[in-house]
Amino acid sequence: LGPSATLKAVIEDEDGGGTLTADVPTLVGALRVQHPVGTILEELCVAQAEEVGSGLTTLVALFGNLALAARDLIHLGVGVEGVLDGFECCADTCALTLRVIRVPSTALVELDGSGEGRAREEPLLQSSEIPPIPRA
Repeated sequence: LGPSATLKAVIEDEDGGGTLTADVPTLVGALRVQHPVGTILEELCVAQAEEVGSGLTTLVALFGNLALAARDLIHLGVGVEGVLDGFECCADTCALTLRVIRVPSTALVELDGSGEGRAREEPLLQSSEIPPIPRA
């Protein structure tokens, strides 16, 4: 992970043999993580690469932060069901927020007289125009 297209190394044996790659699924697979969470991360990376083709660094960073938050909550005495319920509530709130603030892609450009588009110079919404998120 890190700057785009930089190579990362995974040392696989004591003789120094290993993998040199800029591909996140290859890197995650080369780590040979035994923990079930690592397996889930590897599967997510493969699916993201196949379906979207980008965003893997963001996926791994988000996944890592969610795993750390889950660990911290469990150490504070929150049960696994409570952690999962909280994450589900957060996902629902994020999805709702994205639906509320979405704009059609055609609104991101201004057409001139020739039909050519150029990027808008002003934001589509001022912060005061964004509606509040309804609470469930």
